Amino acid sequence: MEVSICARAILHRGPFIVPEMTQDARFACNPLVTGPPYVRFYARALLETPHGLPLGTLCVLDYQPRELNEQQQTALSTLAAQVMAQLELRRIIAERDEAVAASRRAEQRQSLLVRELHHRVRNALATVQALLGASARSGGSVDEFYRAFSGRIASLARTQTMLTELLADGSIPRHS
Repeated sequence: MEVSICARAILHRGPFIVPEMTQDARFACNPLVTGPPYVRFYARALLETPHGLPLGTLCVLDYQPRELNEQQQTALSTLAAQVMAQLELRRIIAERDEAVAASRRAEQRQSLLVRELHHRVRNALATVQALLGASARSGGSVDEFYRAFSGRIASLARTQTMLTELLADGSIPRHS
């Protein structure tokens, strides 16, 4: 036997009020009605998304049979709307927090890439400086120096192109 009153009440649209639970065939045999806590009155407002998807109920129970006047029904509906507004606000805040966290992760990745680029450029400049020194020591004239230095730079460029192609096709494993 189904014990939850709200599980049945969520299936109905609009206001749902049961003034006397023992007089309603849907609930008269419910253990919450026939035994402790001896519920006699039930009213609920539906908690639903803006798209009409029911999420749950905001309910009022009493141990005595009763009716709700129009003002009380409006208050119950208003409270349900406030609950949904708070849930929506929490959802928006959670989305914002996730967006902020994603932005921070992107900033950290960008910072890491900038540091890596800086390191690689410094290494490349150190290599160029070493080639410049080697070329200066081996040549006698400016033309000889230029040919030696240009040849070494061209060789360095070909090596870089080969390494890039080998990395791209998977011949060289990438380091994490």
